[in-house]
Amino acid sequence: GATCVPRRMELHDSPDGDPVTNDLLISRQALKVVQVPTSALFRQGDTWAVYVIDGELARLTTVTIDHRTSRMAEVLQGLSLGDEVIVHPPDTLTDGTQVKKRAVR
Repeated sequence: GATCVPRRMELHDSPDGDPVTNDLLISRQALKVVQVPTSALFRQGDTWAVYVIDGELARLTTVTIDHRTSRMAEVLQGLSLGDEVIVHPPDTLTDGTQVKKRAVR
């Protein structure tokens, strides 16, 4: 499911004295970041989406992602900490389909 990963952000000054952010560094505070496995993501038109488990139902959920690696993606909008997502959703899965949870190996 969605996980929360603390990420330390820092500001750096440029040679001309203006604050410049490293591409991953935004502020001096540690932020909690919601991440999902990239295997849960798929394209829905021009946006990214995942299926969130809501009780026993799969719910199609549009998400906004930011930084992404080959294994994880940072979710800016669309998911909350603790949401459980379906990894490797089949093409036949639709919103409202009944699903059963099983442990990921």
